[in-house]
Amino acid sequence: MTPFGTRLVKRGLLVERGLWDRVKERARLEDVPVSSLVRQLLCDGLDARQAGQGAIPKTRADLLAEHVEECLNQLRVLALLVGAVGRPVLANQQLMVHWATRDGGYGVNEDDLLAELQAAGAESWAQVLDEASRPLEIATTSGRFGNDSEG
Repeated sequence: MTPFGTRLVKRGLLVERGLWDRVKERARLEDVPVSSLVRQLLCDGLDARQAGQGAIPKTRADLLAEHVEECLNQLRVLALLVGAVGRPVLANQQLMVHWATRDGGYGVNEDDLLAELQAAGAESWAQVLDEASRPLEIATTSGRFGNDSEG
């Protein structure tokens, strides 16, 4: 009899070698006997099953996986937007260059004007990317949000 009034029964378990190695390693890391760890794991597993889905709080890994999935979804949307906006912008650029140079009104040939537009666009895009990659500067010298001049 144990101190709790129940009789310990020795049971043979059929466990895959890899799983048994994991249990032994976990017991070693937690510095507990394998039998105690197995009892605790069985109790925890049964409690989780009885509680049902959603009753057990999410782990940090689950929360991180959800955040990653949200970020991926946002990136997909942004990629679609860039693709949708990029094609018309390039088409407008080519039309503007063609119309501007067809009567020789600017005294510039089509290739030179297109190169100028592409260079200006690349410079502007690089500036946008640079600004977007900077961390937000929220903290103030006083450690508060808002106006630093307040006393």
